[in-house]
Amino acid sequence: MSEHYFVLNLTTERGDESFTCTGDNAELYRHKPQYREVDHVFVRIDETNRRIGGFVWRHILGEEEFEHVSQFMYQSGEYPIHYRPEPTESDFEQFLHDQSQDLDWEI
Repeated sequence: MSEHYFVLNLTTERGDESFTCTGDNAELYRHKPQYREVDHVFVRIDETNRRIGGFVWRHILGEEEFEHVSQFMYQSGEYPIHYRPEPTESDFEQFLHDQSQDLDWEI
């Protein structure tokens, strides 16, 4: 494993979970300021299907931790980083869906 990894410890609907994030399984998505709530880290959880994973939204990490994680990912040079002025329709729909669920996410 690369030395440029980080671990997200989250409480999800399935309980406490730890996700080790590397350049192979995590990507950063950022948007214009008016869409910053849709900024997220996408963590893949299936090695064979790169579309299966979880969205870790900015508000889940909190502003300070999200910025810290973003800087780490950027400075390592090993993570895919995507800047899109506006979120894709599917990302925005997932965000709205996740907001409609009353999930207890904590760091």
